[in-house]
Amino acid sequence: GRREEPQAASQEEDSAASVASRKSSADSSTSSQSTTASEKSWASGTTTVMLRNIPNRYTTEELLEELVERGFEGAFDFFYLPIDFDTKKNKGYAFLNLRSSDLAESFKGAFERQKFTKYKT
Repeated sequence: GRREEPQAASQEEDSAASVASRKSSADSSTSSQSTTASEKSWASGTTTVMLRNIPNRYTTEELLEELVERGFEGAFDFFYLPIDFDTKKNKGYAFLNLRSSDLAESFKGAFERQKFTKYKT
């Protein structure tokens, strides 16, 4: 069947970042389920995260700069910030694969419920 693309979160002024994990398992029944870090503990070995509620004015370079400023330079080997080709703005979420589950836990601590610094909306 057709997979629908996740909806971008609303970009309200008081929105904070949200980090969700995906269980990295070959089991397709669990691979489509994601949980918010605050709702449930992560599966052991989790390294891939979805960063949500990103203000849509952030460019790829600006978001990468913020990740580096918060101490995650070299900590991830995959980064994807979808951009809407019509508006030239991001869609409000990004995917990262951290190099270890310990780095993923640190990332969760640094970004869960935290506001981004560059733009409000």
